Amino acid sequence: MKTFTTIGQAINFAISSASECAEFFDNFSNQARNSLIRKQFAGFSRNEFAQIATLSKILIERPVFIRQPFSSLPFQEQIEKAQCHHKEAYGYLQTLIMALRRAQLSKMLFTELANQSPDKELKETFMMLAKKKTAQFHDISCEFNETFLVFS
Repeated sequence: MKTFTTIGQAINFAISSASECAEFFDNFSNQARNSLIRKQFAGFSRNEFAQIATLSKILIERPVFIRQPFSSLPFQEQIEKAQCHHKEAYGYLQTLIMALRRAQLSKMLFTELANQSPDKELKETFMMLAKKKTAQFHDISCEFNETFLVFS
């Protein structure tokens, strides 16, 4: 099972995942059904890079925090569902489902990191990241619903 023994491992996983998501959203923006959706997913990609910068800053500036034990339930099931294996073969709806899973996983991880943060500043940073993922999840859900209900 995917378990993290330290906060640093969880943050490194989040950085790696954000990097994959940035590429994923960038590629997806090229196949979006209209220019508004293309622009939205290109924005998601930029947001992932901003997330990487925020998380990298925490790794550099908070060495004591990142060495703390990460005490939470394993994320293995959610991580496996959010893997992008053979993504080039995904259809439009499958790609949206994958994006939804990744946003949900990130939100869960950031919420857990906020709960384990030792101070208000870190807690607010992780909660801000979780809220951005909630908004992203909502936007992707709207596109999924519109595509599924209207165009399928």
